[in-house]
Amino acid sequence: MHGAEIYKYKNEKEIIDYSSNINFLGPPKGLKEYLFENFSLVEKYPDIKYRRAKKEVAKYLNTSEENVILGNGSVEIQDMAINLFKTIIIFNPSFLEYERLAKIHGKNIINIYSEDLKFRPSLLDGLDKLENSALILANPNNPTGFSFSREEFIEILEKD
Repeated sequence: MHGAEIYKYKNEKEIIDYSSNINFLGPPKGLKEYLFENFSLVEKYPDIKYRRAKKEVAKYLNTSEENVILGNGSVEIQDMAINLFKTIIIFNPSFLEYERLAKIHGKNIINIYSEDLKFRPSLLDGLDKLENSALILANPNNPTGFSFSREEFIEILEKD
């Protein structure tokens, strides 16, 4: 079942739908009031540079605005990140958008696979000599659901 398919079930209010990025807890407290108070701003396009949002996020995280990257959804941020590198290494199977974005930007793409669908640092042997490359690992992986432990992820980050 995906997304709006919950409506075909009789008691859809009792179903928690994990198939899409919808917060089953509902909107945060105070959001409805905030939206109502700022409804007059609906007629204006948002700032495409996210200036105020970046400032507030940086302040909240006690960092500089240069350390904050905001985008209109995760795909925009993925697009920005992929465009920074010459070669994109993708552990598969994975979210198809990574390869699609890499192709759009004319990047070299290296797909790596494992028979058991689990990533191991040894799968990167020989790839560490690539210059200007990025490894894309989804955690948890979509569509396999495989997830790294903190220790496994640190091991990958520390690999030469």
